[in-house]
Order: sequence, then C-alpha cells, then structure tokens
Amino acid sequence: MKQRTNTSMRGWPVLTGGIIAVPLLLSVSTIPLAAQNSPSLEEPWPAVQKQAWFTIGPVLRGGMNVKASGSSYAQTLGRHAVANPLGDPPGIGTPGAYSDRAYDNGYVGLSPSTGNPGAIDPNSTWNWGYNANSTPGQYDAGAGTLSFSKQGVPGYTPTLNSPFAKDDDMLGGGVEMSIGMPLLQKGRWSVGLAVGFQGIWGANAKLRGSTYAERIDRQYVTDRYNVAGITSPAFTDLNHRGTFDGPFDPAATPPYTIIPNLPAARDRQTVDLGWTAQNYVNLDVDMASYQLSLNPSISFAASKRLSLHVTPKISMNILDVSAKRSETFFQKQGGANTTLNQWNDSAAETKVAFGLGATGGADLDLGKGWSIGAFGGYEWVTEKVNFAVGPNTVSVNPSGWVAGLTVGKNF
Repeated sequence: MKQRTNTSMRGWPVLTGGIIAVPLLLSVSTIPLAAQNSPSLEEPWPAVQKQAWFTIGPVLRGGMNVKASGSSYAQTLGRHAVANPLGDPPGIGTPGAYSDRAYDNGYVGLSPSTGNPGAIDPNSTWNWGYNANSTPGQYDAGAGTLSFSKQGVPGYTPTLNSPFAKDDDMLGGGVEMSIGMPLLQKGRWSVGLAVGFQGIWGANAKLRGSTYAERIDRQYVTDRYNVAGITSPAFTDLNHRGTFDGPFDPAATPPYTIIPNLPAARDRQTVDLGWTAQNYVNLDVDMASYQLSLNPSISFAASKRLSLHVTPKISMNILDVSAKRSETFFQKQGGANTTLNQWNDSAAETKVAFGLGATGGADLDLGKGWSIGAFGGYEWVTEKVNFAVGPNTVSVNPSGWVAGLTVGKNF
C-alpha cells in the first residue's frame, strides 16, 4: 500500500497567519481615520509615499512535490536471484529417467542392466543400499514398497515484488528581499517595479518503503520403489550395500537383490521454515533554491496607513537537489533480524529553470518610512529536476505556494 507523508501542511499556519494579517492590518489602519472623510478613488491619501523601497523578511515555500520510481537492489541483486528455486533436491534425478540417485538415507544407482535394451529388465539394478541414518520403516512389506527420501536446500518464494513508487511534499524556509521604485501613480492606485531575491533552504522529503519480500521454504522428497513380489532379507538389513557390478564385484556380498531404478512414485512436501527475508528502502531528498526575479506590482491605498498589492513575478531559479539512498535486505528468524545485504547511494543535480508567479499582500505604514507586511501566493517553475540514485529515479517539482512577512523601508 502506498504511503505518503504530506509535510506541506506544516506551512499552512504561517500562510493562514498571513491571510488573517490582512484584515487585521485593515482594522488597525482604519481606527484613527474613523472621523475622517475618505477621499475618492482618484484622490490620494495625504501620506502616499512616492519613494523607492526596500523590503526583507522570512518566507515559507511548500507543496513542492517529490516522486521516486524504479526498483531495488533486492529485486536485481538480492539472494533470491542466485538461490535455488524451490524444487526437487539435487542428486536424485527425475522420476522418469534412469539415474544414480543419492538420498539422505540410502542410494539407488545404475548397474550394467539399467537402461540396457538388451537386458532382461532395463528398469532394474542391484546397485542400491542403505545409509547410516536409515530406519526400518523404509521398507513396507504390506505395501510392497521401498522408500528413500532427501531434504532439499532452502527455496525462496516471493511474497512481495513491486516497484518503488513513493511521493512526498517538501516544505522549506528562507528569506526574501526586494528593492523597487514607483513608476506610475493616479489617485490611490500606483504601479511599481522591483527586483527580488529569494533563498529557500532545508526543503526535505522522506520516501520509505519495501519492494521485495520472500518466504523461505524447504522441500522434502520421498521416492517409493515398487518391490511387491520380491522377497529378500536385504530389505530389512540396514547394512545392505549394493554395488555397480553386483555379484561380479569381488567386494560385494550377497544377496544381490534387484529392485527398479525408476521410482514408482515421488512424494513432495514443502515445509515453511518460519524464515522471511525483506528489503527496506530509505530515500532522503533535500533541495535548496535561489531565485532572482523581476516583480511588477499594482498597489491600492486602502487607507492612510494600509496599502494592498498584487505582484506578478518573472523569475530565474537555481535548483540544487541532492538525494541519499540506503537499502537493507534482512532475514527474520525467530524474532531476530540478520542483515544479508546493504547498499548506499547518493546523487545530486543542479538545474536553472524559468519561473512565473503571483502574490497578494498588504503593507502597514509605521511612520518615518518604515512598514511591515504579509503576503501569500503561488510560484510555478517550468521544469522538474530529474536524476538517478541507485536503481531509482527522483523527480522534483519545485512549484509551490509561498507565504511570508516583510519589513520595509522607504528611501
């Protein structure tokens, strides 16, 4: 299930505060003017400033989206890629082909007659015997079967195999400053032009998740040979050791009991060993942005002390993005975790991109050329920052909302 942490909500209290500040500034600025008669829209307030200005203040930028895609090392280089898949243990051949078969509790091998078309019975061998760990239960006289079994190596059954697809929003803080001058004024309306700088630092996204998990099983195989109709003390003699040449081998001892080389049936049992293996990916993306902008503005003197403004923005943005990635592939058995593999990667990308934006705000005149203000808006950057880190691709969309406070001085 995709998880997403939306860190952009942390910026909303500041943005909300900026929005709330506007009506508060309106109410404060109109208190001393209650007894005055407001001029018409064409007539300026007596204290309209016509000087150039400089502003500076803290700014928040949020809603910048980061996406990561791709796979993981565990899916391409993990243990499952080189481990035996769950299947018949090695060394016992296939049930339908003549073979030398080595079991945990015995063996059934080839002899000169096995597979020989000229032999009386090609499916026969006297080259069979028991191992030291054999038990009397291998021979079932009632069923007429002789059984041998073997334990397989651990097999790995994937329970999760999915791409790494995560996204998160970034929030960063910094400073914004501008210097500008009025170009045109008519009544309480004015048009100005400013040059601005914005620096944002500490924008971070944390992408977490697992892409691969497996269950570790073991397969047990039992081959049953049909010995119905054959009576021999060799079946109950756990010391019986047949050879390839049988009676023609000087080291061989009787009886030279013949059994089939091909098992009549092969039973398979898969046992869950209670082990699991899983990977976990940590991807941290950090961004700093530096912006130079040209900011035309339209202002309206709402009262003697308060002005409202709308500011379009044309900008050039330098985007500095870095990412650190770590992946751990671990095995869990009996509540204990054992690290099987670990990988670490890092990458960085710097891009210059064109941008557009617009903000709205309010400024309150404090007297002697000083003012304070609040603003909020949205900034759009035309290009994303894309780069690879390990087996993943990171895509950063630096467009987002902005909100800030200012202190200004006319000069």
